[in-house]
Amino acid sequence: MTAVRPAGLESFLRKPDPAVAAILIYGEEPDSVRELAQRAVRKLAGSLDDPFAVAALADQDLASDPARLADEVQSVSMFGGQRAVWVKGAGEGFLKAVAPVLEGKVRGNTVVAEAGVLGKSSQLRAQFEKSPHVLIVPLYEAESRELAQIAEEILAADGLRIGPDAVSRFVELSGGSRGLVRREAATLALYC
Repeated sequence: MTAVRPAGLESFLRKPDPAVAAILIYGEEPDSVRELAQRAVRKLAGSLDDPFAVAALADQDLASDPARLADEVQSVSMFGGQRAVWVKGAGEGFLKAVAPVLEGKVRGNTVVAEAGVLGKSSQLRAQFEKSPHVLIVPLYEAESRELAQIAEEILAADGLRIGPDAVSRFVELSGGSRGLVRREAATLALYC
């Protein structure tokens, strides 16, 4: 198991390690978890909505058919290239289905799973922490430095800059949510 911060996920995505079979992203901010999962899927498969490159599954799908995850992991893209298996709302169904992947018995496409808050007693978290074939990205409460960086990056994409005092005040007024800071920074860029 390797636990990394979101920046560590970005490093991994620039040069994926073939030994990593699954990525678990979890936290209390569903928007931020979803955004990181989208980035991972897009980078691994080149798309979010191409059914030949991305197999999007929900926990309910896996609860009724646990073998489907192994099938999707081992499937080969019709047009070549890497596929991604994107599991939304990972929970008990996913836990049962992912066991062969965590044990290294099933290899192939990378699984990107997103989940809500997983406490220390969570079985899903415990099983991922035991496996050497995974990457875990817990999203804890954002630090003001991280939020400032998010705002600066969004503004810089539109050729805008913000001073240190202004970004500090902006983060203070926007709150501690990554998603809210992103939306507010995009709104500010639009008005500028």
